[in-house]
Amino acid sequence: MNTQHWKKNISNATAVEEALRESEERFRQIFQQGPIGIMLSGLDHKIKVVNDQFCKMLGYTEQELRSMSYKDYSFAEEIKEDQENLQELVKGKITYYHREKRVIRKNKEVIWENLTVTLLRDKTGQPLGFLALVEDVTKRKNAEEALASEATRRRILIEQSHDGIVVLDQDGNVYEANQRFAEMLGYTPKEVRKLKVFDWEFLYPPERIVEMMHTIDEKGDHLETQHRRKDGTTYDVEISTNGATIAGQKLIFCVCRDITERKRTEQALRTSEEKYRNIVEIAPEGIITVNLQGQITSCN
Repeated sequence: MNTQHWKKNISNATAVEEALRESEERFRQIFQQGPIGIMLSGLDHKIKVVNDQFCKMLGYTEQELRSMSYKDYSFAEEIKEDQENLQELVKGKITYYHREKRVIRKNKEVIWENLTVTLLRDKTGQPLGFLALVEDVTKRKNAEEALASEATRRRILIEQSHDGIVVLDQDGNVYEANQRFAEMLGYTPKEVRKLKVFDWEFLYPPERIVEMMHTIDEKGDHLETQHRRKDGTTYDVEISTNGATIAGQKLIFCVCRDITERKRTEQALRTSEEKYRNIVEIAPEGIITVNLQGQITSCN
């Protein structure tokens, strides 16, 4: 009976050891083959252990990294914030910290990393070192910076435009407007953003405006109308419109050009032409015009 019990204990111990080895192997594979970089460092910030992904991100070998600390691949202006956060971890004021920062690879290339750091403690609660989980987010950050640059460029173009530019939602509310559009209407930019298209449209009735807003698409449209200023006066305007759906919301992009002077000039020309036409028509003599080929083009 004792022999059987002893053999059973040996068998159980062997099974436990095998389970531990399998668990350690799974952890090793996760550690080495994981999609994010993993780094363990001591309280002196010297790197103790790194995985393959961490080495790949920074371009160093594991042996090279073991003689370094995070300060060796960080920008000088980034180090202070890391130091402060690590001190907070050791003091127990925070359980982890998370940030995005720039780091310098071995080949001097600058990349962005998404960093999460926690404090490792022993069974008695004494600090042992730091565990850092790192993800390369350079592509995303570059894309964000490119979008920000493009947005800034577009904003400059819009703000420097000599034409009024206003973006409406499908209900006619002002979604965005440039300084020139506000000046044309005599409002401040802040006041304009509280308006609806019905507040300044003078010629078209509300139901016609609603119809146009629902039918406008990316092909766009072109029209002439009149706008009402804040002081009640009106001016002639030429509008080019385009519709687009962004994030599930239909927006209408309108470029508005003040053509009041042009309309006045056109009217003056028409008046002048009418005056001289009347003079020609009532003249007692016959008057004709001919082209260079001798063909009569007009007569009274």
